[in-house]
Amino acid sequence: MQVSPPPQSPEADSAAIPARWAWVLAICLGALTFQSAFFHVVDPDVGYHIRTGMLILETGRIPDRNTFSFAVPDHPWTLQQWWPATAYAIAWMQGGLGGLIGLKAMIVTAMMLVVLAAARRETGLGSLWPFWVVTGTVFVGRVRFFERPDMVTGLLFALLVFIDAGKATGRRWHWIGLPIFMAFWANTHAGYIYGFVLLCCWSGAEWGGWLLQRWHGGQRSIPRALFIRPAGIAVAVALSVASAELINPSGWRALWVPIDQFLDPFWRSVITEYLPPSWEKMKPFYIWLASLAALQMADWRRVQLRLLLPSLAFGYLACATQRSMLVFLLAATPHAAFLLGQLAPGATGLLRRVQWGLMAPVWLAAAVCFSRDSWSKPGVGLHLTFFPMSVYHFLDREVAPQRLFNEMRFGGSMLWWLWPKFPPFVDGRGDAYPTSFWKDEFLPILYAAPGWKEKLAAHDIHGVLLPIIDGQAPMLAKALRTDPQWALVSFTDSALLMLERTEANRAVIARHEFRHLWPVDWTATSAMPVDAASLAEAERAVALAPESVFAQTAVARAAMAAGRLDRAAEMLAILTRLPNPHESHWSYYGYALFHLGKLDEAQEVFATMHRRGIAPGYAWFMRHHIALRRGDLAGADRCLTEALRLTPDSGEFNNARARLDARLKSQ
Repeated sequence: MQVSPPPQSPEADSAAIPARWAWVLAICLGALTFQSAFFHVVDPDVGYHIRTGMLILETGRIPDRNTFSFAVPDHPWTLQQWWPATAYAIAWMQGGLGGLIGLKAMIVTAMMLVVLAAARRETGLGSLWPFWVVTGTVFVGRVRFFERPDMVTGLLFALLVFIDAGKATGRRWHWIGLPIFMAFWANTHAGYIYGFVLLCCWSGAEWGGWLLQRWHGGQRSIPRALFIRPAGIAVAVALSVASAELINPSGWRALWVPIDQFLDPFWRSVITEYLPPSWEKMKPFYIWLASLAALQMADWRRVQLRLLLPSLAFGYLACATQRSMLVFLLAATPHAAFLLGQLAPGATGLLRRVQWGLMAPVWLAAAVCFSRDSWSKPGVGLHLTFFPMSVYHFLDREVAPQRLFNEMRFGGSMLWWLWPKFPPFVDGRGDAYPTSFWKDEFLPILYAAPGWKEKLAAHDIHGVLLPIIDGQAPMLAKALRTDPQWALVSFTDSALLMLERTEANRAVIARHEFRHLWPVDWTATSAMPVDAASLAEAERAVALAPESVFAQTAVARAAMAAGRLDRAAEMLAILTRLPNPHESHWSYYGYALFHLGKLDEAQEVFATMHRRGIAPGYAWFMRHHIALRRGDLAGADRCLTEALRLTPDSGEFNNARARLDARLKSQ
């Protein structure tokens, strides 16, 4: 078992990729990385980072009190990620959403190019494996590419991986350069703790290597060089604390926040990022992890502890908490490239030609895949699930300034788009609210626990902004739905706004209350409107939130009930063009077209349903009606036979069979 990096083979130098081609590959991979990261803002906490940066620019100081929330005003706020927040705020103020997303994409690109350089150092300059591994890292890691200080942590982590590998035994680096680097990181983001974990892994690898050598009869006395790194870590810790005391008004307490939250069972249970990644949503991550384990087992004779221990440590952290996935990928990328380089050097021959031949098609396919991602939608914009802008525009335009209770996912975007007119009750700054607040105030209100009305009154709250998640709303929404003192005045598919009937809200409720619509479980038939008043409400909902699928569906259903088949068909045409439309949209669209006499269009709709497997029995049944309308009894017979084959117990289909048989006999 080898415990130190093997000497680079002469073939690696002689087969090195020409510098110009290495630059071309790096530029192409950088462009792919930039594209992969240039997508709509999807993280709900981005807003509070931008508002924090704007506050720092306005006041010229790092805040240490909860300035934004009215729920716990002036509570200590141990802000650590102050300068990245300021950088994002400047990007937003100068370049809008495009500038913000572009800055994030540039940071991600720099991060991946640095880790590419680190991987090439492990394999030698003649290997193409680093380019392949980093491509996989980009594909898996892009779920963590957010406009947050985490990206700066990722870049600093990659720089540490790259720089330290070339200065592993240098005293000047460990005792001067590294402490300055870590002190800078400690005043950047809570992810500095990952840097210290990485340093401890490397120190453990060095000591483990010596112990293994001693076990095999090597040097028995402890080399003095083994103490260089631990001493450097100690100096780095001391300088980080000292710099925080000098720079940050919260002092060393800002450095303790990530440790405190990670060890607190409450935070581990309520913050999504502290939960393990699920197999259902994070399959690529687990495949990446399993592939790395398989590579190491296949190359078990050449264990590089310096690479293996960080992969193990950060692999554990990534499986325990989603927020650790990116640093695991960055730590494991050089490891994976090294293993592939040992198992399949590929400096010459068929493998080399295959690698060169496939690289461009794979990168092109990845670019196409990124461009079609419906969740991380490419380009400039906001993900409407977390940024219900129609509701925000309504608030800003129609509602008098007042205090709102909000679910945490909307706090950051409220700070971004509505503050100070509508300050949030809570946002994602876990370091700005005491644990007791979450347990005793926020959660009891959200779950409509006994006393929730009194808690709202104590905070002088007369409006609530709540999410709709997978067709369900919090218990508070259900309680307010049955309370005559509250009214629904605005909604999207992901949020609903309800106001209390106060004097300040009387006029807006009179103009905008939704009495018939309730945007929860919108696919249920009982939730759909069936009268003219509901159609008017649905049309008003579409006008306020044109992107709302619920509102569009409500218009279509109400229009059909009112005999407005032309309006129903118009709206259903829009709905069927959406990604993954509900089967009822297709069924009603074809039905409306048929009764409007647009037989060719209806035929195409039902043929599409048949090809896609959408209610195929009903599609054949309606095609039978189209054939009858055209006088094609043989075609009608064939279509109805198919409908009954798929749905033999349908009374409607069997009655149609009896009527058609009678007509055929009379011929």
